[in-house]
Amino acid sequence: MNDQSLQKALHKLASQRVSKPVDLWPRLSKRLENETPSRQMSKFLVRWGWIGIVVIIFGLLAFAVSNPKVQAAVPFITRVFQSDDRLSTIDVSRGVQLDLKQKWEGVDLSVKWVYADEKYVLIGYLLHSPQEERYEPYREQLKGTSCYTWEGTYGFVGESDFLNLRSSSNETAYLAIFKNTCRRVPTSLHFSVYAKRSLVSLIPSENSTPPSNNGLQILNPISAPPPIGPFEFELTLPSP
Repeated sequence: MNDQSLQKALHKLASQRVSKPVDLWPRLSKRLENETPSRQMSKFLVRWGWIGIVVIIFGLLAFAVSNPKVQAAVPFITRVFQSDDRLSTIDVSRGVQLDLKQKWEGVDLSVKWVYADEKYVLIGYLLHSPQEERYEPYREQLKGTSCYTWEGTYGFVGESDFLNLRSSSNETAYLAIFKNTCRRVPTSLHFSVYAKRSLVSLIPSENSTPPSNNGLQILNPISAPPPIGPFEFELTLPSP
């Protein structure tokens, strides 16, 4: 099997196993180019050995993609780690997979993943809104202690070329980031969050000047109903 045939085989495997292929050919090609002529007779076995490894990797990815408990939150969390320098050194394997759910007035919130170390506590969750409505998280807190300061939340809904992700319009993935000021790794956390309906009006403001020929209009917020919740979760983590 020549290099071109091997490349085609790998791409075919990727397209069958995951929704979007992962291009591992540059790494494989570089390794094969470094082989000495004396190893030409074993090249066939080496290449098929690498194909076996690739098949195993794709199998694990396919499991994650097909598992409804992790498919929406985990890929999003992984992309955030790649784009935020603060989180680049985090060991993802220390995170704990969860499937804790609560429902308030038609809004579902599911905690899918939690991570904690001496610097940060991260909580990944999904917020599922009713059809034709959009809800956002509000007042995310870790209660029972003053050790954790909320530093922001990443959110993803719809399509994102930057994150290379797609999601339904009424389901949003979030990653809440809390700074651990006490520098102690917790074994339990009390996570609290509300859901607030997001409403925007396209009606021009009464105090604004008439729109010019450029067609721009001022977006006015509509009076929204009170937040829903709180959604309360007791999270348990393994001892460090």
